[in-house]
Amino acid sequence: MSNEAKLTSIRALNIRQGLPLQAPDDTIWNGAFFDKNTLAEDRFIVPLYNKFTHPLSDYPQEQQYEIIREYGLRIAEANWPRTIYVGVEDITPNTPFFAIGTHEVNKNGYWTLVQRTVFLFKELPFFTTDFVAPSTVPAPIDHAENLQQAPSGIDYLRPADLGPPNAL
Repeated sequence: MSNEAKLTSIRALNIRQGLPLQAPDDTIWNGAFFDKNTLAEDRFIVPLYNKFTHPLSDYPQEQQYEIIREYGLRIAEANWPRTIYVGVEDITPNTPFFAIGTHEVNKNGYWTLVQRTVFLFKELPFFTTDFVAPSTVPAPIDHAENLQQAPSGIDYLRPADLGPPNAL
């Protein structure tokens, strides 16, 4: 499948999921939709959020920020020690989503950097897989059982973006 066909499919998927429009230079949500199957297993945990009732927009703005921050930290904790960042500090009004990065192992046994976006504007949380960037550093065979952290200083090879998120 060509990059153009992949991008068209991803754009259509993002529209069907009701995702907001993105700036042309953003990392496209679901940009690694066709690369997800390269990961060894999908162990990304998205716990239910039960501290509020849907919709989030019914809450005052400051409380929305706090709910999103708390939930982002819960996801980071649920995915520890693989979590390396959670983007809950740059939340803007009416954007109930945030990015989270993890170090995971791909099917070839190498450490991989994965970025996802978690969305909270629907009744149940869901996430997109935005990019999968492998390295050339092998992970220990027992990494899953011991939940080991990836070594520091790894260079991850992020593939080129398929194109801009929104149709031009």
